[in-house]
Amino acid sequence: MKKFLTIVVSAAMVMAMAIGCGGGGEKETTTEAPEETTAATESEQVAEDAEATEDVAPPAADVGLAPVKANGTYKIGCSIAERDQFLSYLQDAIVSEAQGIGLDITALDAGDNANSQLQHIQYFVAGDYDAIIVNPVDAGTVPTMEEEAGDIPIIYVNRTPGIELVKGESVYVGSDENLSGKYQGEFLGAYFNDKGVTDVKAVMIRGGASAHADLRTEQAKKALADAGINVEYVFDESAGWSRVEAFDLMNTFLLDDPEFDCIISNNDEMAIGAISALEINGIDPTSLPIVGIDATPQGLANLQDGKLAFTVYQDANAQGVNAVRATVMILNGDDVDTLVDIPFEPVTIDNYESYLK
Repeated sequence: MKKFLTIVVSAAMVMAMAIGCGGGGEKETTTEAPEETTAATESEQVAEDAEATEDVAPPAADVGLAPVKANGTYKIGCSIAERDQFLSYLQDAIVSEAQGIGLDITALDAGDNANSQLQHIQYFVAGDYDAIIVNPVDAGTVPTMEEEAGDIPIIYVNRTPGIELVKGESVYVGSDENLSGKYQGEFLGAYFNDKGVTDVKAVMIRGGASAHADLRTEQAKKALADAGINVEYVFDESAGWSRVEAFDLMNTFLLDDPEFDCIISNNDEMAIGAISALEINGIDPTSLPIVGIDATPQGLANLQDGKLAFTVYQDANAQGVNAVRATVMILNGDDVDTLVDIPFEPVTIDNYESYLK
């Protein structure tokens, strides 16, 4: 566990600090479910599998901004929407880069709660932080966060803020969400065209009520239509980016023995949840194309096994590293554009090995 100048705490701990409740020495805590005498449910097993991923140290970023040095001892706040698998890698990259530069960084987990994230901003303002890195829970709350932050610059990462940014005051570091879903749709379009199939039934698993989830979904559907594929979406629901929620939704959907030809997921985690549901119900996931986004280690493992047909590499490390570099550049008074683009990259069985860590 990395320590140094880093504090990683939950929203509840933020509130405790805000009202002056102190504690003892540094301690890592976890909340465990009550002991049960019965075997774990299928959903619980999926959750355990999701938590069992090894924490792999990310490589050095080779895209985006050049390495920087801080002109002062900067105090940086970071609010991550939630610590799912991908965003955990993102936060780790932010913390690691900040430590390497010598910054004082506090990283907080909003637990997918926009109000908690707003409390993070208030906490950073009250603590006289120099800048704030935000992975927004909901773009709708960004104007309020900007107002709360005042003159403190906010650097957005991974999820678009949905507002016009001012050069020298704000930056968005991330990937073009128009492309991730487009790559999924293009892959499936080519797949079905190669088979001479033009009418298909699809399962769509959305990430949630957010701008980037909407873009991924819309662009996947558009690319399929542009490829000449007529699609009936027999399932189109949100699983909140969660493997467990996707498993539960898919498991319920399969009770009616529906017909479908492919599964499109806004991320790898939900795709893996759907794969688990198929297997529990005796359906071979290699019998139909399932596509995700992120190219997480577990996503790539499923691709290697043929269970996931396609994913899109989203570089969590480069996004995190460049968010920190952009932050330092703003505080140094250096010139930095309002957009630092970290390209998406399509991943198939033909090139997945180059993304293995």
